[in-house]
Amino acid sequence: MPTISGRVVLDRDRSAMINAGDSGIVNVPVVLQNTSSGLRFVVLTDANGNYSFINVPNGDYRIVQSFGTLGGVPTPGNFNNAVVGPVPVGTNPPISFATNPPPGSTNLDSLIPDTLLVTVTGEDLTNENFLDGPVIYTPIQNILDPCVSVSNVNLINVVDNGTFVFFLQVLPLIRVLQLNLTQV
Repeated sequence: MPTISGRVVLDRDRSAMINAGDSGIVNVPVVLQNTSSGLRFVVLTDANGNYSFINVPNGDYRIVQSFGTLGGVPTPGNFNNAVVGPVPVGTNPPISFATNPPPGSTNLDSLIPDTLLVTVTGEDLTNENFLDGPVIYTPIQNILDPCVSVSNVNLINVVDNGTFVFFLQVLPLIRVLQLNLTQV
């Protein structure tokens, strides 16, 4: 049966390509889930960021970098041991999981989606990689203009959850007013 494999990589220069200065990220949960049956299995990346699922039957799958997902086993993982579970949430590992990140980096973010959709048709799938790049997150309080005030009020919720139907009720009235003004 086919194998699905790839890596979770610290893309130091954020090039969206694996280069000489990039390194794998260890112990990141990667979930393989059959999109039809819901069967899923979780592996942890090895010291080089590699992951592998063996004995994967033909079908459609999602592969998800899902930091925080519990129950992972060291790679390779045997998909024959998969169980039905919820759709995994794509989550990046924290910067502390990266080896030698650039100075000042505070977080990792994805350079490609945290979820890959693949189809297995009897052949191995390789290079199903997740590239995470370093970023510096600055708290908004540090970048706001001193004249700006921040409110905890969610304006979308305040204005009827974004349903602005009252404008639609006014449109016929505006049209009537336009007609009356042109007849004067």
